[in-house]
Amino acid sequence: MIVVLDPGHGGTDPGAIGAFPLYGVSTQVMERSMTLDFALAARNYLQSYKGYTVIMTRDTNKTIYPNERAAIADNNGANAFLSIHFNSGSSTAQGTETFYNVNRTGDRSFAQAIQDGVLGTMGTVNRGIKPDTQSALGRLGVLWGSGSYPRALVEVEFISNPTAMANIGYDFYERSLDFASGVVNGFSSYFG
Repeated sequence: MIVVLDPGHGGTDPGAIGAFPLYGVSTQVMERSMTLDFALAARNYLQSYKGYTVIMTRDTNKTIYPNERAAIADNNGANAFLSIHFNSGSSTAQGTETFYNVNRTGDRSFAQAIQDGVLGTMGTVNRGIKPDTQSALGRLGVLWGSGSYPRALVEVEFISNPTAMANIGYDFYERSLDFASGVVNGFSSYFG
């Protein structure tokens, strides 16, 4: 089983910017760093507990464009592709949502499996699964590769919500492991 994990943003693209309100001090955090940390935890769990071969679109802070991310999965015989992001919106918006390519029949059930897995271990608010046409961009390029494998994009939580970030950031490492467990559960549910 070959899985491609895609930590969103990176390099010159910081993604959304938020803050961890920890110990009375607000510390700036960038989406590109959070996605990488959560993706690395998921990689380690998928390799250790499921024996999957995991290919990362990036494992450092570097710039990769959406079409390059999809091509990595297409060119490596991927069985699944998961892009990992943190959402941005109002300071009160919260929860996890997972997007799928509305034009691909298998992607909806894969997105649901990932959503259920992550909710089960993170305990975040369920914002549901959504076709990528409902995203702020109107279409998510990373979900439009040419391969026949299932793909999804998970928005773990709202980086723009200080309360949500406090819940994530209280023990960031442990929360990344919770997320990784949820991803393993999602893959197990989908692939059996």
